[in-house]
Amino acid sequence: MKRMVYVVLILGVWSGVGSSQPQLDRARALVKQHKFIEATAALRGIVQQYPRDPASWSLLAQSYLGTLQYDSAEIAATRSKSIDDDQPDVYVILAAAQLGEKNFVAAYATARAGMKVKKEYAPIVVELAAAQLAMDSADAAVVTYTRAKELDTSSAPAYEGLGDAYLKQGVTPLAIIQYQRALEIDSLREDLLYKIARADMKERRYSEAVRAYERIVELDSLNLKALKELGVIYFRARLYGKASHVLRDYVAKNPDDKEVPPMLMEALFASRQYHDAIPVAENLIKAEPNSGKIMRVLAQSYGEDKKYALSVEYYEKLAAADTMKIDDYRRMGLAYRALKKDSLAALTWENALRLDSTQATLYGEVGALWMGLRNWDRAAKMFERRFTLDTLAVSAYINYSLCMIATEQFDKATGALQKTIGRDPGYVPAYTKLGLCYFYMKDYETSRQSYEKAIKVIDTAETKWKVEMGESERMIGVTYLLEKKFTEGIPYLEKSLRYNENDCQTHLLLAQAFQNAQKKEDAIAEYKKTLKLCPDNKDAKKGLEILEPK
Repeated sequence: MKRMVYVVLILGVWSGVGSSQPQLDRARALVKQHKFIEATAALRGIVQQYPRDPASWSLLAQSYLGTLQYDSAEIAATRSKSIDDDQPDVYVILAAAQLGEKNFVAAYATARAGMKVKKEYAPIVVELAAAQLAMDSADAAVVTYTRAKELDTSSAPAYEGLGDAYLKQGVTPLAIIQYQRALEIDSLREDLLYKIARADMKERRYSEAVRAYERIVELDSLNLKALKELGVIYFRARLYGKASHVLRDYVAKNPDDKEVPPMLMEALFASRQYHDAIPVAENLIKAEPNSGKIMRVLAQSYGEDKKYALSVEYYEKLAAADTMKIDDYRRMGLAYRALKKDSLAALTWENALRLDSTQATLYGEVGALWMGLRNWDRAAKMFERRFTLDTLAVSAYINYSLCMIATEQFDKATGALQKTIGRDPGYVPAYTKLGLCYFYMKDYETSRQSYEKAIKVIDTAETKWKVEMGESERMIGVTYLLEKKFTEGIPYLEKSLRYNENDCQTHLLLAQAFQNAQKKEDAIAEYKKTLKLCPDNKDAKKGLEILEPK
């Protein structure tokens, strides 16, 4: 693939008798139009007529480069340089010609010599980087190409060369970025598009690789062959969104083609256009009523379309055909849960676990369902299986401990929570749940210690653990109240309200603590706050009646 040479078209300065400028201008225009053969013929005549014109020789060298005649380009560039060695562009052309001849050392030396003529000149820096890259110094080339970019942010060859260097290093994503930037600057570079396509194919980004088909379709939208081939390429490249767009257009224009609708269904489904996939799949299943693939598309698509009963219906057909997969059971369970059939959801997910008992996360989800249904034993088994598979699943330990607390198996609860703390000493909920466990065991002193530990672990992260902080302060206060240490409990209840001023129950507890501590006015104020938040609270009404009898 031809490498683009960064050369500013030579303005030309005539030093001989007469003037070649009109002829040179015409030749320059031909080079600019990439009509190199015509330009070469014209320039040969010019240099014969004016052999001492360095600009003509330089432009001839450019023209030779355009036709890949590197040896002739080198000769012409050398001739130009011999007449005037202060032309920076001549060094660029000469280095490019030497690179084309694979004389990398000479190209490097030429570029270095050119930098002495004009050091901070991006085209020369680009050629120097190209020589480094050709000599397998990709790291050095990256640095040099980057410098060229800094010198000229509109240098397409600098971005392109940097892309080549990144590609050689194996950093394809960065190469693509550089190629795309070069293409933004020079949008007509087909060879650059080819580089992008190759790089994108390597990275499985297939959209760039099919630009040619896109252009055909843009020019002729009725070209059904091109439309179909474009859609098939997108489909095989797994660019399902684009595939669905093209294939839907094709099917609308050619409904008799039976090969495309199955691909259209898959493309719509894979690109999550579930609503649109449904009618295509419903039409296909008429011809193939036992197709597990179509049933699965319909089951999942109806679920995503929030038509959960129909989703379950097709999943049941899949189950009857004995073609259910783990994801099918998972989605079927989600449909049941959306229909508020949690027990069926849990049983469905348990079926998934029979297919693969290593799905640690799913055990946690099933456990949460049984926990919500207050089936503590069944939930506990799921959570136990969860943390057996993944010892770092601290939430499973927490939920297991709550099940144990609910069934008054406190030793198992505390054991699980201590393991949680051992694995993650900074996990605050483990301390609060441990405090709750000891609270139910009526070991108030140990309960307080656990909550105090939670507060210590939270330290300055109060915003993150606001709920846990409020809970810990409140429960410490409650333990003191249960021990009839009302004065000790009051400060903790007050602190708890800093994290949730609208907690009706805490205001009530604080009111009762004030009342028992013989702080009548404070108690009245807290009872009133309780009633403001919960107007029907009987305990608050009773407390006020005692303190403020009518």
